[in-house]
Amino acid sequence: MHTLSLVIPTKDRPHLLRRALRSIAAQDRRPIEVVIVDDGSATACADVVSEYPDLNIVVHRNEQSVGAAAARNIGAMSAKGSLIGFLDDDDEYLPGALSNVLGFWQRPERKVSLTWCGAEISPIPGVADTELPEPWTVRFGDERANQELIESQLLSVGIGFGVFVCASAFSRVQGFDHRYKLVEDTDFFLRFLGNGYGVAPLDIVGVRLHQHAGERLTNSTHNLRRSNECVSLLWRHRRYLSGRPLLRTQLVRRTKRLRSIDELDGIETY
Repeated sequence: MHTLSLVIPTKDRPHLLRRALRSIAAQDRRPIEVVIVDDGSATACADVVSEYPDLNIVVHRNEQSVGAAAARNIGAMSAKGSLIGFLDDDDEYLPGALSNVLGFWQRPERKVSLTWCGAEISPIPGVADTELPEPWTVRFGDERANQELIESQLLSVGIGFGVFVCASAFSRVQGFDHRYKLVEDTDFFLRFLGNGYGVAPLDIVGVRLHQHAGERLTNSTHNLRRSNECVSLLWRHRRYLSGRPLLRTQLVRRTKRLRSIDELDGIETY
């Protein structure tokens, strides 16, 4: 029987954190704790936390910001559950998500150490928006699909896609590398796979991811740095990727989409 800890990094977004906690409080299966890492907020999140006395919330406050990767490590390494789930403060769980996840993890035939799930993508209007598309859904196949296809699906998502990981496996691969600011999740996934751990997508839509017009790490202004970090990943994981041509091609194409192809002559030889 797994026990579940949830980790939420947050900074200066109390209104969004409140929504994320509300979605946890509404679940029919509760985690044993919610670990909030307040990454240098101007104002502590104690007021928001006090609104949810029925959740066992543990707050770690960084006086100065250390970034998302390091903040998640702080939360995960202190977590008491055997299973760790990651939720961004601007996203939320959909009803029944945690019971579905725990139902899978408690199956005796389960042979994986990391799962993720489908998501509802919900646009949020900005100041200049006059018309928004309707929310759309991204779904993934189940764990019976071809292994390289499953791994390719994993590399197409971020940590926000309802990722749950075995705490002992997370510790063995030493969590996220905080030197990466934009592709730390992809690096973590590649190290996880390279260490021989199994992964599987769950055939559920478990999270709502909110897109918005404010500052986000996925904004195009970060394309150059993201491309440079992808080049670093190609080099760092070259041995593993040499045996996974689909993953390698996927990462090369992602790198090229982010900047001029002429600047990346020879990238296929990495």
